[in-house]
Amino acid sequence: MGRLFQFQVSGAAEPPRPRERSCATYRSTAPRTRRINVSIHVLIGEEDAAFGRYMAERLQREPGLQVVDVVCGQEVIGRCRQNRVDVVLLDLLPTCGSYVGIDVSIEVHSLNQGIRTIFMSNLNDEEIVLHAMTYGKAVNCIAKMYCGDIPEAVRSAYAGRSSIHHSTAGVLVRKLTETNKEALAAQITERQITILKLLEKGYDKKQIAEKLHYTEQSISNEVYKVSTALKSQLPYLAAVRAKKLLTKELVSIVKKMDII
Repeated sequence: MGRLFQFQVSGAAEPPRPRERSCATYRSTAPRTRRINVSIHVLIGEEDAAFGRYMAERLQREPGLQVVDVVCGQEVIGRCRQNRVDVVLLDLLPTCGSYVGIDVSIEVHSLNQGIRTIFMSNLNDEEIVLHAMTYGKAVNCIAKMYCGDIPEAVRSAYAGRSSIHHSTAGVLVRKLTETNKEALAAQITERQITILKLLEKGYDKKQIAEKLHYTEQSISNEVYKVSTALKSQLPYLAAVRAKKLLTKELVSIVKKMDII
């Protein structure tokens, strides 16, 4: 695929017109930023040619930002090898059934860990967004409807300031919460859940032992195992003594996490 975006340099001869390709060539008509002020070089990897042109025009008007090129996602790696690139804006939309943007981001980070990646997306898929931020090593992910916030996100990424845009922060929090909950639930047995439910209803260990035909010590052991599982998933509880989690505190935590 060819370039989507080229710069017109004053006084220079117009470059040869490329052959017709699936990604149409685009020449910026945005006012040129004086090179002396340019400090952040931005490469856009976007499958939607129209949106790519729009973002290029918008960023080119921003002081201190220089758009290196607009290319289809798979061409990003080659451009990063050929040009100075500080920040890459990548499309997260699926292409041919796969999320090329995540693979490209991994390759870019492997090529040069100093290049920051920001994903642009309209996805609400929690797992995909989480993978983009973790496996894809992105520093931010912004919904395209908030593209007006991208210039500041680029500056923050270049400066090394950590910030996750509000359009995807909620998605990430929900997914992380769900992941932690699933990990904890996987460590708690059906027997332990039954014991916890009885504790919630006000039964003491002796009453639970009689009801379930266990020894009181067995009940204490099962509750202790739940306490240990909680501490493995919630490090801030590590300093709390186990006996403080055997009754109300323990039941309260697992109830809030929808384990019981």
